[in-house]
Amino acid sequence: MPKEMIEIIPEGALGTRPSWDEFWMGLVIWYSSRHSCRHVRSGSAIVQNNEPRGLGYNGAPHQIKENCLDFGCRKEGKGLIYKESLNSGNCVGVHSEMNAAGHLDKIGLGEIILYNAIFPCHTCAKDLLPYGLSRVVFKRLYSEEETKSTLELFGDANVKVYRLDLSPERYLDVLFGKAAESFDVWSPEERERIKKWFMSAA
Repeated sequence: MPKEMIEIIPEGALGTRPSWDEFWMGLVIWYSSRHSCRHVRSGSAIVQNNEPRGLGYNGAPHQIKENCLDFGCRKEGKGLIYKESLNSGNCVGVHSEMNAAGHLDKIGLGEIILYNAIFPCHTCAKDLLPYGLSRVVFKRLYSEEETKSTLELFGDANVKVYRLDLSPERYLDVLFGKAAESFDVWSPEERERIKKWFMSAA
C-alpha cells in the first residue's frame, strides 16, 4: 500500500460539533500529554462502536519509576544517538499503541479502529492485527522507512488507513468554541479568561 493510498479526512467547519474522528483524534492528542519520552510524544485510542476499549501514551511502564523526562534518556546515557539506535533494545519506553492494547477490555463484535497521534510502527501494527484491526486514523507521519513497511502490512491485511491532520485552530475550536447556545462547560467569565490568555500568548 503506497503512501498515496492514505485517504484524507477533512476537518469540520469551525463552530460545528466534532465528528467522531475529530473527537478521538483530539482525545489522543490530549492523552499524549502524559508521555514520558524526551524524543516522541504520542497517544493512542483503540475504539469499537465509538466507545473506548483501550487508551495509552508512550513512555516507561508504570513499574519503572525512572522515566526519561525526569532522569534522562537511557539510550543517550549509554552514549547512543536516539535516531541511530531505534529498535536496539536499549529503550524502556512502551509505544502508546501497546499501552492502549494493555488496557483493552470488553472486545466483542465490531470494527476495531486505532486512533494515533503518530503513525504506528510496524511492530505495533503487527501486534494489533490479531485484535481485528480494520481502520487506522493518524495525525502525523514519523519515520519514512517505518511508514512504508507498516503501509505494506496494512495493505496485506486490508486495513484502511486515514490521515486526520487536526489543526490547532479546530482542536481549540472544539474545546472552547461556541458549543452550546445556553449552558456550556465554560462560564462566561472563564471564556473571557481563555480569550485573554490566547491574546497574550500570541
